[in-house]
Amino acid sequence: MTKNNFDFKYAQIKTGLPSGRFFSYFYDQEGIIFASFSDDPIGAFKKFNSDPARFSFLSDSAIDKNLKKYFASGDRKYLDQIKINWDFWDFSAFRKNVLKELAKVDKKISYLNFSKKYKGAAWVRSTASAIAKNPFELFVPCHLVIKNDGKVGSYRDGTEIKRELLALEQNHATDQNW
Repeated sequence: MTKNNFDFKYAQIKTGLPSGRFFSYFYDQEGIIFASFSDDPIGAFKKFNSDPARFSFLSDSAIDKNLKKYFASGDRKYLDQIKINWDFWDFSAFRKNVLKELAKVDKKISYLNFSKKYKGAAWVRSTASAIAKNPFELFVPCHLVIKNDGKVGSYRDGTEIKRELLALEQNHATDQNW
């Protein structure tokens, strides 16, 4: 559910990823409110928000420019320049804090190690649940969180996209153990 109920804008851009998938983003005057690689982005949005809403297809040239640079280079610095509307969703304080901490991640990390850094190992299930419900896909890099055994793990829009994003960003990771 959201705190707001009004018109939203959304746009799609071609990613250039091997799968040929498009990337859709929804935004309001405060920033990004939802993002998805889904073939049905409005349907994906409605899974997060059951409130009635109207959508206008209208791209934002500044967002598009930064997304195109990201998809061309894999450099997350272009995504960091795009504002997120953290107050759009009616998140619990825990979930909002997990996602804000996740937004700072710039290399692959396991669910357990992320949980240890953020809240403690005992919180791994709660932390993983908050990550799985990330509406800011790509901008908040849940694709960088992998299983404890090093396997890729699940992703809202499929493991193929997750693997493609990991490969795209591999040359820009700050960790030698990528």
